[in-house]
Amino acid sequence: MSFVEINDIKKAYGEKQVLKGISLSIERGEIFSLLGPNGAGKTTLIKIIAEGITYRGKIRVDGKSIEKMMERIGYCPQEGIVCDALTVKENLDFYAALYHSDKSDTERFIKIFNLPAQKKAEKLSGGMKKKLSLSIALLHSPELLILDEPTTGLDVQSRLELWDTVKTFKKRGENYPDNHTLHGGGRETVGQSSYNQ
Repeated sequence: MSFVEINDIKKAYGEKQVLKGISLSIERGEIFSLLGPNGAGKTTLIKIIAEGITYRGKIRVDGKSIEKMMERIGYCPQEGIVCDALTVKENLDFYAALYHSDKSDTERFIKIFNLPAQKKAEKLSGGMKKKLSLSIALLHSPELLILDEPTTGLDVQSRLELWDTVKTFKKRGENYPDNHTLHGGGRETVGQSSYNQ
């Protein structure tokens, strides 16, 4: 059995059928990319998995229904998960408390991504906000990490650092499905899937 199994997923918004029976599987430790044109349903599929929006079909993670696995998923949405009114450290401390994570993880991610701890999030560049969002998604050491366009807005060096970090976590056996972001930075992935709806 694969770590993630997605079977015959369908999703419609009113009369518009967005997903028309997507099926795929992801092995433990695999980096997986969803590739396709705008409007193909990539973000919708990610939101079904990570946000629990309604769908038809079946999704299992580690042999259990996706609804029972939400606490074991890290998610970095396209629009980010940062509170602009808080500093970088306050954002990380807030999410660390929600995840019941060790406060030392806050300092670890500040160092990993060279984040300005006392700077308000609203003053961060787009790239720094992406790094902060990724840090938040990784705080609770998820078994499954879902990234929706994580390298958008990052410079080449930051993209390389991000993928080096993902590779480090991958060595620990965690899974990282990723939404069409591995084009660029000279990185390759295994298990790429391209589909059109």
